[in-house]
Amino acid sequence: MNNQEKRLIAQIRRGEAAALEEAVTRYSRLVWTVVAGVLGPSLPREEAEECVADVFIELWRRADRFDAARGTLKAYLCVLARSRALDRLRSAARFPAEALDEDLCAPTDDDPLNRLVTRDTFERACQIIDAMPPETGEPLRLRLIYELPPAAIAVRLSVPVEAVYTAVRRGKELLRARLAGDSEN
Repeated sequence: MNNQEKRLIAQIRRGEAAALEEAVTRYSRLVWTVVAGVLGPSLPREEAEECVADVFIELWRRADRFDAARGTLKAYLCVLARSRALDRLRSAARFPAEALDEDLCAPTDDDPLNRLVTRDTFERACQIIDAMPPETGEPLRLRLIYELPPAAIAVRLSVPVEAVYTAVRRGKELLRARLAGDSEN
């Protein structure tokens, strides 16, 4: 975490409204991108706007929950945005109740993908996925980060569902290898 983020979170913890405004200015586009990626076209734009506001309200009210030792403020806001957007989908009862591929849902205990839920690894995983070819990286991002079901990914990318399963499987293999290589170094 850089010094600007440290200063910003310290000011928010002290209740300085200007610091929250700075955080909104600095990170609202990023939070919007995460929220919009999760919600997609399934909910009205107003829902996404409210969700973005909820993220910053939670940062304001619960700044003490942020732990700089576990990751950056940017990563924390991304995880928070994803969680709030998923909450909105669930509460709107629009989250598709499809049977998910067990291979995608049941990683092994020593699987580096299990560490995706930690902020420590979140940014690194995003970097690895961003470096993948789009035909592999985009389906993997939508599946792992935004938790979209394969059928929704297929519709969004205009590809067959089988192509989504193949791309996600290949992407997971690449991601596992890169994350395992990172942990060995």
